[in-house]
Amino acid sequence: MNFGKIDPQLLHQVDLTLPNDHPVTTQLLNGTRVDQPHLYFGCSSWGLKDWVGTLYPKGLPSKDFLKYYSEFYQTVEMSSLFYGLPSTIQLEKWYHAVGPDFRFCPKFSEVITHTKQLKGIEKELQLYLDNIAVLGEKLGPVFFMPHPKMGIESLTTILHFIEQLPPSLEVFTELRNSDWFTSPHHEVLFDTLENWNRGTVITDTAGKREVIHMHLTTKEAFIRFVGNDLHPTDYQRIDKWVQRLKSWLDRGLEKCYFFIHQHEEKHAPVLLHYLIEQMNLHCKLSIPQKPFVFEGGLFG
Repeated sequence: MNFGKIDPQLLHQVDLTLPNDHPVTTQLLNGTRVDQPHLYFGCSSWGLKDWVGTLYPKGLPSKDFLKYYSEFYQTVEMSSLFYGLPSTIQLEKWYHAVGPDFRFCPKFSEVITHTKQLKGIEKELQLYLDNIAVLGEKLGPVFFMPHPKMGIESLTTILHFIEQLPPSLEVFTELRNSDWFTSPHHEVLFDTLENWNRGTVITDTAGKREVIHMHLTTKEAFIRFVGNDLHPTDYQRIDKWVQRLKSWLDRGLEKCYFFIHQHEEKHAPVLLHYLIEQMNLHCKLSIPQKPFVFEGGLFG
């Protein structure tokens, strides 16, 4: 994931601290810790051959990657659906490869969000919804990113799109156009999402700091963290996220999906392993962690 990528030598010039919570986030999370918050940590996909010999045993057929991945992590982002929609047969295979508590979090397809920019997409939308329905109870939230060119003038279009989606579908919106964060329209959109019980994606990437808005619209968080290939600042930023999530959990956060990206995705499991370790340490959690295979290679 190259969104927000900058020269690593310039990272020291960037303010990588987490902003304060938006006032609405403070209002939403004003209670006490729930008994069993639902926490899901994962990567953007499971199919990287670079993980063979580290996350996956050598000789493991690629068709078994998902099964092994699901023994390490609780969710996967399924960003690949942006580029093409799998068949229902393929989705059924994925459904049966994971346990009952695993969650798939598909991204809406490029043709819907970018090619047609959320207009005239009735046929494509119905096909998409019909296909992902195959994932049944293992379907987590879906998320969509309007084309980055879609700014405040697209407010009505974006809201109309969300309004078309089934009420039972968990939906999170990711905004990348800078106008959303420098205009009163930000409040209009986010207030509507809160009223509709729809979520917002928080993206943390070094080169685009305005998108880390810290404005929750439900008691659920969906975080896309983009690291810089295990640069020391990656670990420092994760430490800050652990403390923020601890604060949110202590004040009533009910659910969190946290996805680790790297510009070179082969590095993602290392940072994800660190995140889970620190969450267990600081947040009174006991998320199981399997050791890596360590057959040389990336982590050896």
